[in-house]
Amino acid sequence: MPVVIPPPPSAGVQGTVTSTEGGAPIADLQVRIYRDGETTSSATKTDASGHYSFSGLEPGDYKVWFRDLNTDTWFSEYHADQPTLATATIVTVTTTMVTVDAELAPKQSSTPTTGTVTGTVTEADGVTPIADLQVRIYVEGVTSGSKAVVTDASGQYSFTGLAPGSYQVWFRDLTRTWTSEWYLDASSQAASTPVAVPVGTTVVDASLDPR
Repeated sequence: MPVVIPPPPSAGVQGTVTSTEGGAPIADLQVRIYRDGETTSSATKTDASGHYSFSGLEPGDYKVWFRDLNTDTWFSEYHADQPTLATATIVTVTTTMVTVDAELAPKQSSTPTTGTVTGTVTEADGVTPIADLQVRIYVEGVTSGSKAVVTDASGQYSFTGLAPGSYQVWFRDLTRTWTSEWYLDASSQAASTPVAVPVGTTVVDASLDPR
């Protein structure tokens, strides 16, 4: 029977986990390591300086998961910025320590990462508000999966938490009192003017004619 020589203690994976906002270390975060192709893993936690370490690993390919298990404070991710074990970037371990750092984004960010579309719907005079009018927003060119809100007493509406991108907005009267339209004054989604939504607030107003 061949003699199995254990790997040197210096063979392994180590690194530091920090926040994407300011670079502060993240303590007590679970880090898991998988042999490539396997679903079982070993786990450790980051210390007060955000450092973790797996030592004595056999040479081979591994995948690392940075997992917020209990606090629901951070978005978990696999190396490098991957959402699943299948897509995780492989880390090759030979006879030395490999450094695999990670930056995790907080679930409640102090820096805006999404867009808002807001506006006011009025009568043709551009002054008198139209209340209880349905407003729908679609990702440009997509005909399903829209979001809908209703204007308030001031004719105002708002969509929040939108991923930055291009959208199309439909002002839709279900009462058959007003002529529905797409932005800007278009009769169909295909003819509507797309609205570019960056991070922050974009204002999209509309004035509707009576039927």
